[in-house]
Amino acid sequence: MTDSAYMPPPSQGERPPVEGRTPSPSRAGAGSGEVPPQAPTSKFKKLFAKKEKSASLGGGPLPASREKRPGGGKSGRRESAAETIADGWAALGGLAASTSAHAPLGRLMQWQAPVAGEMLDEAVKGSIVDKVALQRIVKARGRFDLVGAVFGPPLLVLAIERNPQQVKTLMPILAAQIRRSLPLMVPAIKKAQAKEKAVMEATELLFEDDPNWKPGTDPVEYILGMMFAGWVPPGMEEVPTEATPEPTEVVV
Repeated sequence: MTDSAYMPPPSQGERPPVEGRTPSPSRAGAGSGEVPPQAPTSKFKKLFAKKEKSASLGGGPLPASREKRPGGGKSGRRESAAETIADGWAALGGLAASTSAHAPLGRLMQWQAPVAGEMLDEAVKGSIVDKVALQRIVKARGRFDLVGAVFGPPLLVLAIERNPQQVKTLMPILAAQIRRSLPLMVPAIKKAQAKEKAVMEATELLFEDDPNWKPGTDPVEYILGMMFAGWVPPGMEEVPTEATPEPTEVVV
């Protein structure tokens, strides 16, 4: 019998220590209940550890769902289509009034156009026709109105000049186009007035020391007059004409 210390028998599931080997910290502390010291974890590892923990606890990103969230979407809030419907109703009435067979019908549709626009807008609000087609037309109308306000009246006047017999049909359309374009012209008129005012203020500063400048003169005409003063285009010089002798009266 050797003098070595008595070693208790290994418990179930535990291997006996082997000479020359040191037990690992995890195994050494498992039986004693002590937590072995651990190396400090870097910030990079902590970042991934948090993600793994949250995913294991159900806090990770939710799986993709096909359910659509409620919201305004790209279309945004609904706009009233009463004016667009009224204009279309009046246009149909004008087309019907231009024919002798349906003149009464056309006058009726033109008369009820403003009210028809409000009533039909309330009727189609929220319907498939309103969402799919009508709202797109209403929201794109702003650009078409600006273009129509510029090109519409000249084209209608040209049509009247070429076909005077269509004056009764085209004149109401021209009047409606001009009436519709007047509110659209207000912002453009204000911008033009502001530009003209800036031009006049710059002109007064530019020619304040010019004795020939008179207030109220068109500055562009005045500048062009100074530029071309005394200049005659080649070939347009005045050729002096020779005085022709007066015929002598012959006394018989």
